[in-house]
Amino acid sequence: MTLYYAIHEAAETNQPGVGSCEIFIGLLQDESTAAGHVLTELALPPAQIEPRVRERMQPGSTRLANGFAARPMSEAAVNAKLVPGARRMLETAWDEAQGLGCTYIGTEHLLIALASDTKLMPGRILHEMGLDPDMVRETAAKWLGADTNPPLTLRTTSHESPSVRKKEAR
Repeated sequence: MTLYYAIHEAAETNQPGVGSCEIFIGLLQDESTAAGHVLTELALPPAQIEPRVRERMQPGSTRLANGFAARPMSEAAVNAKLVPGARRMLETAWDEAQGLGCTYIGTEHLLIALASDTKLMPGRILHEMGLDPDMVRETAAKWLGADTNPPLTLRTTSHESPSVRKKEAR
């Protein structure tokens, strides 16, 4: 849903593509996500952050794309384009997900990636509000019950049942 909200935000505000601010706005729309829980646990509920992001976002008509004034785009056209900062942020989110042993990019990974890059406006805003990537990462891992150590690999013989293997691993 985060990217759906981000695409909608970019289309509604006539942005030339989906950027990190639009992804951040999308991330803040649902407090029931892992990112919403992490922000709330860190005493920064999403509803408190969104106005700060919106007041610093540039209107779509003033953004430049390849040196030309940006033109409004349809939702379908925005869907096909991520601006470079957003693309870099998604790559960082993937690295964070893998670092936490996940095979998906969740809202928690997006939040960590946004907090990690103070070159992007969402990262600067989170930094100004007192959050750093390590705080966000630790809170996300705790909230998810993630073990940041690599998973244990067990070898079994063919006659052992899965329930026996689980008991032995504990």
